[in-house]
This record gives sequence, C-alpha cells and structure tokens, in this order.
Amino acid sequence: GEPILGLEYRRIQKGSFERYHLITSNQLYPYLEKIGVRPVGQWQVLYLPNSIAEENSDYDELYTLTRYASFEHYQAVRSDPAAIGGDGPDYQRMRSGMKTLGDLSLQNSTEFLRGPLYGSPPVYAPPEPGNYRLAP
Repeated sequence: GEPILGLEYRRIQKGSFERYHLITSNQLYPYLEKIGVRPVGQWQVLYLPNSIAEENSDYDELYTLTRYASFEHYQAVRSDPAAIGGDGPDYQRMRSGMKTLGDLSLQNSTEFLRGPLYGSPPVYAPPEPGNYRLAP
C-alpha cells in the first residue's frame, strides 16, 4: 500500500506529558514497532510569547506523528493488533499502557498525511587532518 502518517492531537491531564511520553515509549512502541508501526515523534505544545497557542489550566496538548505502511495497516493495528503480532507479554504491556493513556486523555483526534518522506540521510563532514590530544 501507500505509506501514510497519522498525526494525532490529544488533550491530556495537566502536567502528565512526561508520564504519557514514558508510557508510550516503554509500553506501546515496543509492540507497535514489532507489527510495523514506525513512531516519528511526540511533542508537547508550548505556550510561548508571540505564539497563538493559549495555555489552558485544565489540560496540556500534545501531538504524536506515526508512520503506517498503508491506511489498511492503520485499520488492522487499531482493530486487532494481536492478529498481526500475537498476544504475548509485549502485547499485554501495550494493552495496559493504552488503558493508562486513555485515563490520562481528555480528547483526541487523528488526521492522515501522505506523500514522499524527505530523503535526507545524515551527512558527515570529513575529519580535519592533524594530531589531536585531550586537554588536561
């Protein structure tokens, strides 16, 4: 299929971003990566001067960007992930993490993006010639 990106927006309990992020990284992604889901990143909305974002005293906001092999892959992951990757201990940890994240979430929505990813691998400059030593 055609790869897609899922851009998920969430409102979560105030002050819970670090916990949310750790649960996502440690409990969800190990299993999701096993079944072909590729996390791109997860970010908390910042409320900085000169920004149109306005802080709310009741919730924080976050965005999560995730890559799927196709829309059908996304649907299969959402409907029955155990059919893809089994229901072992990593699946059980993911399910437990999803329940906790559901309890921390107040509202969420997902939009889908498509198109080629920017193909720019890291480029390293050649080393400078010379002899180097560590400073004392």
